[in-house]
Amino acid sequence: MPQYHAYGLRIDSDFDLPELLAAPRAAHSADITFRKTHIDRDEPATDPDPIQTTIGLHYPRVASMLVTNGAHVDIDPYADADPRVLRLILLGPVLGLLLHQRGYLVLHASAVEIGSTCIAFIGEKGAGKSTTAAAFNAHGHPLVADDVLAVSPHSHLVYPGFPQLKLWREAANHLAAGRDDLPTLHPDLDKVGLRVESRFATSPLPLSRVYSLADGPSIAIESLAPALAFMELVKHSYALPFVQPTGTSEAHFRQAVDLAARISIRRLVRPRSLPQLSQLIAAVVADVS
Repeated sequence: MPQYHAYGLRIDSDFDLPELLAAPRAAHSADITFRKTHIDRDEPATDPDPIQTTIGLHYPRVASMLVTNGAHVDIDPYADADPRVLRLILLGPVLGLLLHQRGYLVLHASAVEIGSTCIAFIGEKGAGKSTTAAAFNAHGHPLVADDVLAVSPHSHLVYPGFPQLKLWREAANHLAAGRDDLPTLHPDLDKVGLRVESRFATSPLPLSRVYSLADGPSIAIESLAPALAFMELVKHSYALPFVQPTGTSEAHFRQAVDLAARISIRRLVRPRSLPQLSQLIAAVVADVS
């Protein structure tokens, strides 16, 4: 069984996950297992208990899954499932749910390392989180995570995910000029995977800033009041669909309140312009400094 590591956790998998970093073979048990098995698709997807330890997920024509205790995922893929799509689900929603079950505050964010701290970018779907992180990475700032960000509720350390950015091809062509070998991530989307193993964070980092991306005619950075900062964190929580089924709403909101009170959360206004990404980087680095 292949062994990998991501988010500070060892993962054993019945499926090849080339996006992850390989882990050396170890005798001790893994933190997370991805196991291929049969699941009765006609059975109820979730445990009726109000605080569930197992959550059922179903993706038509891809797979049915049971995610248990932040540690085990039983996976029953369809025979004709595209392995690329299955991996997107395992390393996105499933991993986000696992991390939530393990007690992390999981944000829908991309993050990079600046000056021994982590800064994260949140925003609506398609707001440019990955593109922004990729631009910083191209300028030498190590990637911490793309799309799924895990924040420890006690130390507010962020754990590095895995060294891949998911980019629209136009952005990839701009930021990785000459790379015509980037793999397509989904048969129906013009998105590619950019591996950045040589510019990837290797240790947990304190989260110092969260920038909420917004469109505007020029680059500007605005402070957010605590109540608005809290709402931004909740709005862009990766695990928001899962807090009610898992009975963790109260704990989740407490985590968001605490984080909003302890770190700087700001709105980053900028035009949607690939040529202006260098100016955006300079503005953010100056703000962090």
